[in-house]
Formats: sequence, C-alpha cells, structure tokens
Amino acid sequence: MKILRAALKSACLTATCVVGLIAATDASAQNFDRNRNVSVAARPHPEYDPLGVRVGAFTASPVATISAGYLDNFYATETDKTSDVYANLEASIGLRSGWSRHALGFNASAETTQYGKVEGQNTFNYAIGTNGRLDIDRSSSLTANASFARATESRYISANAQEARDPAQYTVATAQLRYSKEFNRVRIRGDVELKKSNFEDTTSFAGALIDQDFRDGTVYEYTGRVDYAFSPATAFFVETSYNERKFNDTARPRDSHGYRALAGVNFELTDLVRAELGLGYLSQKYDNPTRPDISGFSARGELEWFPTQLTTVTLGVARNLEDSSLFGSAGYVHLVGRVRVDHELRRNIILFTEYNRMRDKYAGLSRTDRRSVIVLGASYRMNRLARITAQYRHNTQDSSGAFAGRTFDANQVNISTSLSF
Repeated sequence: MKILRAALKSACLTATCVVGLIAATDASAQNFDRNRNVSVAARPHPEYDPLGVRVGAFTASPVATISAGYLDNFYATETDKTSDVYANLEASIGLRSGWSRHALGFNASAETTQYGKVEGQNTFNYAIGTNGRLDIDRSSSLTANASFARATESRYISANAQEARDPAQYTVATAQLRYSKEFNRVRIRGDVELKKSNFEDTTSFAGALIDQDFRDGTVYEYTGRVDYAFSPATAFFVETSYNERKFNDTARPRDSHGYRALAGVNFELTDLVRAELGLGYLSQKYDNPTRPDISGFSARGELEWFPTQLTTVTLGVARNLEDSSLFGSAGYVHLVGRVRVDHELRRNIILFTEYNRMRDKYAGLSRTDRRSVIVLGASYRMNRLARITAQYRHNTQDSSGAFAGRTFDANQVNISTSLSF
C-alpha cells in the first residue's frame, strides 16, 4: 500500500510539472486521436444506416422497437422457478444540431413491458434529456448534459432485495458539466456531476411493504484529469475525483465522502490494439461511526483488439465503490471483468457474444455475491429502416457468507424488430 501511495504521489508531482511547462499554443488533436481502426459495433454502413429526418437546422432520429421474449426464472429464485413470456414496446427520438460550431441535442424515450402469466409485474419506464457543447476556441470546449428518467431495477443484480416480489422502481435525475482544453501535448479536463435518486417502495412475496426510502439521496462528484502525450499514439494520464453522498433517511444515516485517484496510460499500437488502462486507490469515509470505512486499490481499463477488419475483441475491467441497499452495510466494492467479441459476418449481419464476471463484497456485512452474465446474439439489417436482433442471455449468482443472499440461474431469449427513420 505504501508503494502504491508513493507511486500515486510521484505521478501527481509529474503531472504538476507537466502543466507548469505547458506552452500556450493551440494543440493538434492528433496527439489524442485513437482512430486508426473502427470497431465492428461503431463502423458506419452508409447503405444501411438510417438518414434521419431534417427539422430545420436539426436532424431527428426516431426509432420504434417491438420485442418478444421468454424467461425461465422470472423471480430469480433458487427453487420453485416461475417462467413467463413477455412483450416489450419502446419508442425513442433523438434530435441533434448540424451546426459547424457548437452542438445541441435532445432525446426522449418510453418503453413498456407486458407479461403473460405473472400479475402486477408490468412496467413502464421513460427518459428525457438534453446535451450541448460550446466551442470556446479551437482547443477548448464546454459541454453540459442533463436527464431525468424513471427506471426499473433488474431482479438479477445483488442490490435487489431477495424477499421482494416486485422489483424496485425509481427516478433518477442527472446533470454534468465538463470543461476540456488542449495545450500542445497536454489536455486537461474538469467535470462536475450531480445524481439524485428516489426509490419507490416495493412488495414482498408475503404482501408486506418493503421500505426503499432509505436509498433516496444525492451524489455530487468532482473530477479532474490531465493527459500528457509522449507521442501521437501514447499518452500518460492522472485522474482524481472527490464525491459527497447524502441520503434523506436520518434514522439510518449513510452519508459519506471519498475520493479515487488513478494513474495510467492511453495508447494505440499500430492498427491492431488501442487501450486505456489505469490503476490507483479509492477511499470512502462514513459520517456514521458505526459504518466501517472502505478503502483499497481501484482500477479501470478497456482494451480493443482488431485481429481482422471484420472482428473486434473488447476486454474491460473496473473496481469501484457502490452504495448498498442492504441493512447493515452502507457500501460494497464492485469488481467486474468483461470480454466481448463482435464479428461482421456480412455487411448487414453482425454476430456478438459477451461474458461478464462480477464480484460484490459488502462492507460491515459477511456477504459476497459472485455473478456472471453470458450473452449470444445476432443482428440483421434488412435495409435502412428495419433491423432484427436475436439474443440469448444466461444469468447466474452465487452468494456466500453469514448474510448470504440468493443463489440462482436464469435464462432469457429475446427477439426484437426495430424501425429507424
């Protein structure tokens, strides 16, 4: 731990020296571009991509999707599994400007899921948002976004109460402001973010009300980052963030504050590999002295490998802190690893598979959840307007400890048709 802290201190001093030597000249964006290759998922297909609808100086992108699927373990239980079929309907629209400088966008979506056999489980979710970018000069910009959404918590995450018959539904409002500027080989960035959540009460299998008000709260986060380009293909970065988490429930106080520091590298090796890898330290201190503080190493990384022009392999890892929804624990350390492969079988047929492995270790509570998700799917673009996607998903959870949660496995099959204009 002393070695890690010393390394972070050295990295911060290095970044300070770098900033002090900045030359006040316009930067070349090539120092931070990582675009020698385009992933299969992001690659444009002009003959199949929707054109959008012109609305004055804006372009509207409406999308409608209808899905049908099957679940073999609806309630995510270990025994007495309940299976069901469902139908989902989603409509969304995005509006973006076409200006040569600055940018402005709006988006809205709504979706409903209707189930066949289970009663009282149908859901309705929606989201609205806006975003904009102010180009101050050639090398600096100010971006902002805000959104409000009503969502339904998945039964397959460890945060969902194991005695709950109904999943928790909640609203979340977010706002973010970012300033970015480049100086020759240096890029600096500062973020301010707010996230306010409000959870609705849910119901147990016995019909009792499960209070979720203790989860209502607001998170403030402030992040600063400095990148220094050693070459057009390699950059070193230092990133620090500070957060304050405030909850409305005074009977069970969970207010806290903490920080995370990362140091790492962003690089592109020819046209085969590009990645960003960071390692550091995180700490969260709770105002309530009965809640144990959490600290340890932090990590974040993503690597894209392009073995051929038709295949993209993506590896990801992250270790961070999340707020707990369990009594007796204010937070848990979330570790996740991810592998995804996208393959372009034909210009209009994309095959994909993904594997996620997660571990949630709760502080102040003898409980560790290990979960995995396997996804197999294919997407077929019929033309500019229509796309068909078929997907299989397998979820598992193994919970251990004196306060262990559910252990289950569940399978889901889904077929969807999307119309884009």
